[in-house]
Amino acid sequence: MRHSRKLLALALAIATPLAGQTFAQERQRIEEITVVGVRDTHTVIVDDTLVATPDTAQLLRKMPGANVNKNGELTGIAQYRGMFGDRIQVSVDGAQINGAGPNAMDAPLHYAPVAILESLTINRGIVPVSKGQETIGGYVEANTYAGDFGTTKGFEFSGRAYAGAQSVNSGDVLSGFFSMANDTHIFRGFVMQERADDLEFPTGDITPSEYDRERFDLGYSFAKGRHEFSIDFARNNTKDAGTASLPMDILSIDSDLFRSRYTFSTSEGLFTAELSASDNEHWMTNYHLRRPPQTPASTDDPMRFRRNWAVSENYGFALKYEQFADNGTWLYGIDGHFAEHRSIITNPNSAPFYISNFNDVNRDIIGAFIERKISLNAQTGLETGIRVNHVSMDSVPVSANLNPMNMMMGMPVMMNNLAGALSTQFNNDTLAQTDTNVDAFVRLSYQTDGDATWYIGAARKTRSPSYQERYLWIPLEATGGLADGKTYIGNPNLKPEAAHEIELGLDLENSDYGIYPRVFYKRVSDYIQGTPSTNVKIGR
Repeated sequence: MRHSRKLLALALAIATPLAGQTFAQERQRIEEITVVGVRDTHTVIVDDTLVATPDTAQLLRKMPGANVNKNGELTGIAQYRGMFGDRIQVSVDGAQINGAGPNAMDAPLHYAPVAILESLTINRGIVPVSKGQETIGGYVEANTYAGDFGTTKGFEFSGRAYAGAQSVNSGDVLSGFFSMANDTHIFRGFVMQERADDLEFPTGDITPSEYDRERFDLGYSFAKGRHEFSIDFARNNTKDAGTASLPMDILSIDSDLFRSRYTFSTSEGLFTAELSASDNEHWMTNYHLRRPPQTPASTDDPMRFRRNWAVSENYGFALKYEQFADNGTWLYGIDGHFAEHRSIITNPNSAPFYISNFNDVNRDIIGAFIERKISLNAQTGLETGIRVNHVSMDSVPVSANLNPMNMMMGMPVMMNNLAGALSTQFNNDTLAQTDTNVDAFVRLSYQTDGDATWYIGAARKTRSPSYQERYLWIPLEATGGLADGKTYIGNPNLKPEAAHEIELGLDLENSDYGIYPRVFYKRVSDYIQGTPSTNVKIGR
């Protein structure tokens, strides 16, 4: 399942400069340090865009080199420079979220609906190691509305209403964000409801493609002197939602999200602490929105009905300290992300039938990094950093019963014997795996006397296998959203991927226009993808 993959591409972005404004109370300010560098991000501001899509991932199409793998109206998976899915780290308000669905029906951007989205940012090319733990394919950050502090001690009310409609599927969305704020406190809330029928085209409908989702948020922020603190809770409920590219559709996704952030600034530096957690429960079926499995006589086949229950629990933290130094900064940090997944497939017409698809699978990462930004002189800037990640993964034993009627012969007996052999083989394998991965990058920028800044960078980035790639023990299409119609089986002994990348670029910017071309070359060793199986138990 491993080989080397090479990518060679030219990315070109032409844009007018964006002027940003920040509204905040006057507090004790830290020293502003400017380091010579290049524009390494591209941001879509939602208020500047006429948005009708319900899926935030669709906004990636506005960014050079980015796209979306669309498996449903609420199931967009980020893609950038030929990589997608788990290879691209996605942050929602600073928190990493692992969805419950083994097929990424609730990919990370599912948890940042367009109606509450303030901005979507992608790091172009080489990503600093401080941005995330595994950024081998890129880094995307979604930020939602949080409100602004006032300028006096008196509280003021502010709000934002969002409404939209689509004729192609009779879809509509209505949401409201509100806040009460003064110069020290912000109390905020958000509510949203969106729904749509199946997409229509001249000769019919795309079935299933309907969706129904609601969202509730409550948050609080505090600022005093050098201290700032925020805490937010969200409930994201998705009901019926079609995913026509996948073997099942969403029956429900119920998610509780939590995040908190604290910063303390001094004249010497800035300390940041972040905590996050999510609890996601997901039900899906192959019969409630689409045509159920059929018998040869074109009638419903109750023995082939499938219902899948999946849950994920996520916890994360980050501690960072940015130290101001001569001509630049040092940034030190440690972070962790801990995820647990469970998935059981059943038949509502036959209670004894089950497949323990993923059984208490853990994927835990602890990382530490250091970065340096410095202006070597008035025209030359240097950025460099190194990160070490320790990844530990494990699964408890699995099992299945594909012969719920205890037949003595026939296909159910054969399939049950096969499942028993595969589960025994899996349970006897070395399921506990650990990887120690090292990432590093360096970027050099040179600003000319005119409007141009030249740039060269190099990086090494790594990624340990996903839980599906290591612990999918029975042939299924649970592939993190690959949606190619093929069944796969994992391998607990897979090695981490390692990418080496070189990038060249130019920023040419003035008051009238901006042009930011990039040329890059990336080579990935031990690249993980499906190959024909040599396992004699399942054939080729």
